[in-house]
Parts: sequence; structure tokens; C-alpha cells
Amino acid sequence: LQALFTREEILGRYDHAAKQEIVALLLLHAEQLDDLGLGRLGEVEVMTWIMYDDGYEPVVQHFSPANNLNKEWLLMDTSMREDMIAFAKNYIQ
Repeated sequence: LQALFTREEILGRYDHAAKQEIVALLLLHAEQLDDLGLGRLGEVEVMTWIMYDDGYEPVVQHFSPANNLNKEWLLMDTSMREDMIAFAKNYIQ
């Protein structure tokens, strides 16, 4: 279900405030999964797509064309995921 939020036709239906709310919920879910020792599954990638689609500057800069943004899915290493979580926390403020 979360993967639907990586599709432009779905994201285009939501305004900035709704995207912030979705990211907040995904962030909460990711933290709950971490607490259970289950990892974050795809929450970080989905949060990143939402912030990118909303034009959130830190994420857009991070995934500039020079960094080869994969339009189908984001492949991130652990440090990149931590960056995206930090960006998400600021994005929802």
C-alpha cells in the first residue's frame, strides 16, 4: 500500500499539508518497526519520494540528476536512509 505513494499520479492528488501528514505517519511507523527490531522496510524510500515530489529542497538537492535518481525506486544505503529520516523530521515541522 505504501508503494502507491511513489506514483506521481497518486502524489499529485495531495497538497503540501497532506504530504506532511503522510510522511509523519510513515516516520512513526518506521520508528515502531525499529523498536520491534524489524527494520524500516520501505517506509524511508516512500517518505523520500513524497518529499521529493513536494519539492522539499534538501531531498531534491540530494537526488539531483547528477546523483542519478532512479524514477522507479530509490536504492539507499544505511547512511542515506539516516539522512532521509533527518530530512523527514524537519519536513514535518
